[in-house]
Amino acid sequence: MQETADKMRQLTCLVVVLAVLGCAAKPTDSCRPLPDTKPEDLRSIPWVEIQKPEGFCGVVTAYQYQVYKFGSLPVLIADNDGFDGEMTFPEGTVATRLTGGGAEVQFGTTSGQVCGRHFNSCTAPGPFACQPLTVVANNVFAPLRTTVAPFFSDGAMAWAAGAVWYLQPRYHFGVWRMDAATSEWTNPVLSFPEGQEAGGDFTGGVAIGVGTDIWYLSNQKAFRFDTTSLTWSAGVTVTQFTGWYATGVAFDGKLYVHQEGELNQGGGFFVFDPATKVTTALPISGFQRKQLVGFVRNGKLVFGGGHECDFRTISCWKQNFKAFDPVTQLWAAEPYIVAGGRSIGSVTAALDFSDKTLLLSTDGSVWELPDGATTVTAWKKNPALTSCTAPSGPPTAYLGASQSFGDRALSIGGEGSQDSAILYLK
Repeated sequence: MQETADKMRQLTCLVVVLAVLGCAAKPTDSCRPLPDTKPEDLRSIPWVEIQKPEGFCGVVTAYQYQVYKFGSLPVLIADNDGFDGEMTFPEGTVATRLTGGGAEVQFGTTSGQVCGRHFNSCTAPGPFACQPLTVVANNVFAPLRTTVAPFFSDGAMAWAAGAVWYLQPRYHFGVWRMDAATSEWTNPVLSFPEGQEAGGDFTGGVAIGVGTDIWYLSNQKAFRFDTTSLTWSAGVTVTQFTGWYATGVAFDGKLYVHQEGELNQGGGFFVFDPATKVTTALPISGFQRKQLVGFVRNGKLVFGGGHECDFRTISCWKQNFKAFDPVTQLWAAEPYIVAGGRSIGSVTAALDFSDKTLLLSTDGSVWELPDGATTVTAWKKNPALTSCTAPSGPPTAYLGASQSFGDRALSIGGEGSQDSAILYLK
């Protein structure tokens, strides 16, 4: 009897085990059809405002980076069953597809629609659901998303062969390139013909683009960079010295350089002619400063701003300007002064256009100077922008660099902003 009872208990346990295994192996629920895609199913997460609630942003800044997804993604994993989707964006948008049909997006300048549709193994792709999208592409600062950061600080910039080039930032050898048509960055060269990279023997400096060549001046030498072959030429010794904090302005095929000075020492002014590879001293402005900004206005070369003592002290930064006439070779004080004293650095960049100049400050202020005006006015945010649009942020930084080309201008790098690239679209 005992043996019979033991066998019964073993059989009962086996039945229980099989029942448990049978439950675990039970087939999953059948595919659940998805409802039709609706416009409100399209969700966006702005890159620089990710702390805000998710939602479609109907107005964006050109070149703004955002992540898009479907708000209709089922909450329960068991309901996914191969959930997928696809999205389309206005022409010129650069989009990378994500799992589940979303996308990482960097917008171009074309307005249009954002469209999408979701589907799974038992729901065929239906019609696209769309929402209108307005891209603001004028009078805005557009943050660019870059993959070659950091840019480091205090490099020289030039325009040549359809691109903006950033050369020799402080303590780093190499050249960075931004394609003007796509705003995409590459780092094609990590070399320099002389010096030690970590030693900073040749760094900062100033540059001018001439055709497909760029001439780069640092210390007492001029170097040619060929943008076609992506090669440097050996340095040519010149008579004038270009320090880390010098300022160069390209005009009429030549490079005018205001040399650095401080505490009543240094300063100076010269012109470099790429055709002859010769530097020639010119009458000095009287400014003995570092980190001046420079631009062309009404056929004259204007220099100003900068600091004349400790750059960490607000009072050392100045806001007045002087203009040099290359015909008469005379200097004259300019009538405008930018209100300073709000932050260390104050005006640190000038975006030079054919009809106006924008003076950029480290505190985020922008001052507009039309060619025919005698005063500067504070730049106001584009009224077309809404709260869902990415803020422009500080358009420049101390030891940053800037370059104008056509109706656009680029500001990159600088202390505390080494991974930034901000494009202004006029």
